[in-house]
Order: sequence, then C-alpha cells, then structure tokens
Amino acid sequence: MTVINLTSDDVSGFKKSDFDMIKTQINGLDTSISIDALFAEHDNYMIEKTNKIYKLSNERAIISGAYEIPTSNQQLIDLFSDVDGINNTINTTNTDAVFDTSYYLDKTIPDTNNYDELGKSLLNNTDSSDTTKYGMTGHININCYCNSITKSGNSTATKAYIYEIDGSLLGSADFSGNIATFTTPIYLKAGSEYTFVADKAGGIYTYAYDTTGLAYPYNNTYVNFIGYAATNNNGGTGEAINILSINISPINYINSILESVSTIISSGKTKTFITPLLHEELAAGDSITADISLDGGTTYTTNIPINEWTDITSTDGTSLIAKLNLNTGDGTTTPKVKGWSVLLE
Repeated sequence: MTVINLTSDDVSGFKKSDFDMIKTQINGLDTSISIDALFAEHDNYMIEKTNKIYKLSNERAIISGAYEIPTSNQQLIDLFSDVDGINNTINTTNTDAVFDTSYYLDKTIPDTNNYDELGKSLLNNTDSSDTTKYGMTGHININCYCNSITKSGNSTATKAYIYEIDGSLLGSADFSGNIATFTTPIYLKAGSEYTFVADKAGGIYTYAYDTTGLAYPYNNTYVNFIGYAATNNNGGTGEAINILSINISPINYINSILESVSTIISSGKTKTFITPLLHEELAAGDSITADISLDGGTTYTTNIPINEWTDITSTDGTSLIAKLNLNTGDGTTTPKVKGWSVLLE
C-alpha cells in the first residue's frame, strides 16, 4: 500500500478549493460537497481514513501524519505547482507539454510572419538627442511571438528592447540597418501590454518622432499601438516615437504529452479512472485522453477517456506509467492541466 505524506510544507500553494476539486472530480460528485463528507462516505474511492487525523487550517489542506491508499485503489496524485509537481510525479524528460507557472499546456510552433504597423512615417528628428529608451506601447490581442522590430531610418538607435509594463525586460536585439531580430522570438500574451523601445545602448542618440495627425489607437490583428513609450512606461498619445512596425508570428499549438514517472504498484490491476485537474474549461474542439502502462512503458492501453472507469487491456505488471494527451482542436487553443489523479483497481 502506498503512503502519501502531505505535510504543511508539501502543500504550499495547495488551496482548500483545489483539494476539494480533486476529491470531487475523482468521485464525480458535486463540488460543493465537504471533505468531511468525502472521507465519511467515499473512503473506498480515494483515501482511506485510518486512525490518522486530518484538519483544515487557514484555508489550506494541512494533513497530520499520513493517509494510506488501499491497494484496491492504487493511485498517483499531484498538483503542478512546479515543473515536477508537488509529489514529483512528472517525468520531465519524456513530457513535451510546456509548464507555465502552475499548469501544463500544449507546446507551440511559430506560424507565418505578419507585420503589424504603426502607419506613421516618423520623419522628425530635430532637437531629439537623448539617452532614454523611446518607442511604442502595444496591447496584444492574440497570443503570439515577436520576431523583430523595425525602427524609423531617421532614428540613430542601435538596440531594441521589449519590456513588460512592470519593468521586466523580456529581450533585446541589435539593429542591422533598421531591423532588430531577436535570437529567440519573444512570447507576447493576449490581453497584456508591452513596450517596444530603442536606444543606443545607453549612449546619446537621435530619436525619430511625429506629433501631428495622431489617432490612437492604431489597431492591428495582433498588436494595437496605444501610445508612445519611455522604457517600460506608457507615455501617452501626444507622440509616436522610433518604432514603425512589429514582426509577429501567431502561435500554433500542437498536441503534446504529459507523462508520469514510473511508480511501483501491486500487480493484478484491471481498471483505471484518470482525472486531470483543469486550470480552465476546455475550449471547443480541445480534448484530453490518457494512456496507461502497468509494465513500465513496454505496453500501453491507449486513448482512455477521462473521468470514467475503463478496462486496462495492456500487459499486467508492477510499474505504473500514466500519460495525458493534450489535444488541441484547431491549434489556437490548448488544454491546461494543473494536477492529476490516477486510480487503479
């Protein structure tokens, strides 16, 4: 029988609501049911409450001692608060899904390039010597990558930068002529604002600008220019400075796999019930299926539906490996999974 030790240190970031959701999703119950009711009425489904005790404190699930999982329901359980998971169940070598803060999602490939333009020539450079990073503020409409930045030929800037509004520098690149190309494309998140700015690596340079006929916002498919910028600050709508266009690649999600480490189990298991804990509701067309191996990955039962008991048809054994298949519908959306549970009987 397997023992899961969940001490207060183990469950940092493990909120009571997440604890409730894992229990209720596994058992197909209404999410309003209490943990007490689950232990009282459904011990045989998940965790057997022996003579150990449990308590809830400060809205976090703090377990005193350990809970024993009956051999009739051998399982994996984890929350993905880091790339390995709280209980270290993720095989990061064989997993090709991407970890993002507290969940896994499909990996991406860049699509064809598109230029989102300011639409102004920025002809002026009179009395504009400075050392400040000047450019444009952009609001991102769709998750995408920035490949390069094009400046006005009237600017003598030599380096381009992308900042988050909080001041975090995402990347920089040197201009070759009027184009600065990033060695690694910079990920831009839908709904966020960034500044696209340029300078002469701290030296005095001449910036190009325009103050007439401005009509913000300058809306595009991926980036809406909403004002000029000084470093990471939106400077307002009184000018347009340095930056003419942003070269963008839309994101294409592709199907990815989340794989567990090998876990020792008892032999003779014939059914499985696999539950992913979702970060958000699945988008139309997206789906999740599972594969499971009991012989350490030699044979698998594949395309297992989630959240229902399913017969295991592959070779019996004592080494459990589980996979979640994160399937995108049309490549524009992805499943996002922040935890899992695997039951066997």
